[in-house]
Amino acid sequence: MNFNSTLDKTFEEYFEEFLYRFSVKATRLGIHRYDYRLGSFDRADFDSWAAALKNIKKKLFLSKIKVKKGKRLDYLLLEKRVDNELNWVVNEKEYTTNPLMYTSVVKDGLLYSAFGSHAPFNVRSKNFLDRLSAIGTIRKGIEENLQCSNYLEKTAALKELQFLNTFINEFSSYLLGKSDGEGKDDFKLAKAEALDEIGKMLNFVDNITLSQENGGLSFVKELRREYLGDYPLKDVRVDLKNRLSALRELIEKKSRAIKISQSCNATIKDILDKKELFTIEQVAAIFDHIKSMGGNIFGHTDLSVEFKLILQNENREFDFVKGISPGIVIPSGPFDTHTVIPLTFTSPMTLSTLVLKLVSLGYPGKSYESEIKRRKESRFRAFFVNPLFDEGWEIYTKRVMNNRLKGKYGDEFELIFLYDQYSILFKAFIENELLNKRIGSEEFEKIIEEDSIILDKDEFANSIIAENGKSLKSVIGLDFIMAVKEKVLRRKMEEKEFHIQLLSHSSLPLKFIEQGIRT
Repeated sequence: MNFNSTLDKTFEEYFEEFLYRFSVKATRLGIHRYDYRLGSFDRADFDSWAAALKNIKKKLFLSKIKVKKGKRLDYLLLEKRVDNELNWVVNEKEYTTNPLMYTSVVKDGLLYSAFGSHAPFNVRSKNFLDRLSAIGTIRKGIEENLQCSNYLEKTAALKELQFLNTFINEFSSYLLGKSDGEGKDDFKLAKAEALDEIGKMLNFVDNITLSQENGGLSFVKELRREYLGDYPLKDVRVDLKNRLSALRELIEKKSRAIKISQSCNATIKDILDKKELFTIEQVAAIFDHIKSMGGNIFGHTDLSVEFKLILQNENREFDFVKGISPGIVIPSGPFDTHTVIPLTFTSPMTLSTLVLKLVSLGYPGKSYESEIKRRKESRFRAFFVNPLFDEGWEIYTKRVMNNRLKGKYGDEFELIFLYDQYSILFKAFIENELLNKRIGSEEFEKIIEEDSIILDKDEFANSIIAENGKSLKSVIGLDFIMAVKEKVLRRKMEEKEFHIQLLSHSSLPLKFIEQGIRT
């Protein structure tokens, strides 16, 4: 047996275990054989996962001397991944301190079943029902494992559970109204049991012991464990402050150009309040225009938008919409075999917000990144995710496409784009402060309250913890992309070729992505 087949077997062993245990992550990748599960999160599950990881690590070590040159990078990727996972399970034991780890699994699992699948309605309903029935396993994991929590993560977890209580109640009732007589009893029972489990989780998390150490935040541990060795953060604080100051001036200038007689906050709010319910024809036309504007610099795409409307009537808005966007875009994963992007409207929304979502999560954003992965990357590497690049690509595409779309959508679109960029940078600044232990929970709330731009400050504060360091990762990724772009375009590479080569290596660590771009 040659080494390549041995490595493939070890790889298959690791990922089959991982995807079964963390089933919602499998769904995100576009692997749907576990869409009926939420995952394995009780004490015995984590103990057995640690044992499995040690066994895989041993196999990798014994095979190390046989690595062929063409497989060295693949070997290193898997070795680092196993080491990080072992550290997470055995040393950091985040499952004992972070309630958000559990609540986000339930939230993401249900939202993907409800809105992210291209499967027929009866399949999506069955997956949603199965995941409702699996909430008890997550509740059991919380009660067995959770010992304490940081105040910020506890608060965010409680808000997620309150959202889930509303979402399960309303969306289950919506599905009940569409179910045949045979399936109604199953839905009623699953709904009642799920709401009971959410109530138990709420009670348990509400009474958990508090720890005030910001160093225990989940995203802080992840960044230190997996990324800070590759990226220096020494100058990030000053850089973010300067960027925020410049953006604030741009926002105030643009808002005065739109309406000089009122504050920039009032102007932004007025624009965001201009909500409408789009038709499938309108959405298709918007997406076609985005593709036409981006095709010459990002490349051809087969992506299209699958339009869904979840409304009882045009005058009714679900209460759960307050916890998520009214326009839900679920990006496809690298293993999805379809080329459609599910877009679900649960209430009217603002045109500018819709356009930015279609760009960042559709084309040329995350769904297009997955499309290039399917075309260009090996099956092995497509399993890996580099969150620094992924989040950076999302903000990068909005920045590039803003310059091409503002001519059609005008000053109001550009102002909402600037506000979106400001929100991301401000979150990144606060996340960096938490990372470096410069602020605690009181300072966290004060710095947000004193800001002159952000509108819904309670929602903004909650989203910082719930997003698990997304904004800081996006700034790191954006800076990397911009730096590499400057280098290669100086060497006369075409912008479209740069983007395709960049996405062709997007699963790799940042230093290897740059090495893979050939001019």
